[in-house]
Amino acid sequence: VVVNRPDGSDVYKGVPKDRAVTGDDITPERFLAVLKGDKEMAGNNSLVLDSGPNDHVFVYLIDHGAPDLVNFVNDKILYAEDLIATLKQMHQDRKFAKLVFYLESCESGSMFDKLLPNDINVYVTTASAPDEESNFCCYDKFRHADTGSAYSNAWIENTETVDTLKETLQEQFEYVKNRSYKTKTGSGYRYEHTQQYGDLSIAKLPVSQFLGYKKPNKHLNVGELARFDNNCEGVNKRDVAIYLLEKQIVNSVNNIEKLGNSEVVIINPYVLGKLQTFVNICETMRESSDADIAVNQLIQHCSQYTNNQFINIL
Repeated sequence: VVVNRPDGSDVYKGVPKDRAVTGDDITPERFLAVLKGDKEMAGNNSLVLDSGPNDHVFVYLIDHGAPDLVNFVNDKILYAEDLIATLKQMHQDRKFAKLVFYLESCESGSMFDKLLPNDINVYVTTASAPDEESNFCCYDKFRHADTGSAYSNAWIENTETVDTLKETLQEQFEYVKNRSYKTKTGSGYRYEHTQQYGDLSIAKLPVSQFLGYKKPNKHLNVGELARFDNNCEGVNKRDVAIYLLEKQIVNSVNNIEKLGNSEVVIINPYVLGKLQTFVNICETMRESSDADIAVNQLIQHCSQYTNNQFINIL
């Protein structure tokens, strides 16, 4: 079951998954193989991108991140240099006429900033700047989870509610930038700055050329969107595990459960403080492979002691 707003319906039902790479099989290597059309590397008779020089391609990726990397399932890491190399190779192999890439993660801008050429027919928008975290939002009490994020909610709702034959990618970017810029929290607001990279001339094209056309959803009107805004708290993606526990404490009617969750919340800041020291050390070694090795070793160590899907040590 996948929902994208509080009390929402299952949007995963009916999605074709036959021969698609799903679940624990989603690794950075397979993701890049799918983009390149490499059936052997993708494995398991998986579907890959079978495109050519006249095709428009749209890619959307969301996960946790840090400077110059995106963290995949099972703590596998996609590095910026590998993604950029793949996009360059796809351009060289004439795998597309134009490619649009939407990326949501913390420090997502760092995957492309000063790395992506503007002459390979690739246009990118990211949820946040290279040195900025992105925000989850919209807590669902029934599922004890946040059901969306500021950037992704914005571009998806824009696509659902406008005439994509007329709306340009630039207009969508402006909408997303303005809508995701400020997210309400329990104590104020959180901010993030959506970015553009690559060949910005592609942004003049209509959204439909990359996302197709679907009749605008008149039921998702301005009033309903305002209701979501008023009831959707924003939270730093890296703090979401603690945030969800705090919500469970507030909503719990069982004192034992309250005490258990409270203990975890108290312990977490101490642990995260130690990890932040480690991150600061790695930040001074960003050009060294030793930093990558150290990070991977720590991830493997931590993974032995937790099954918390929200743990993100970066």
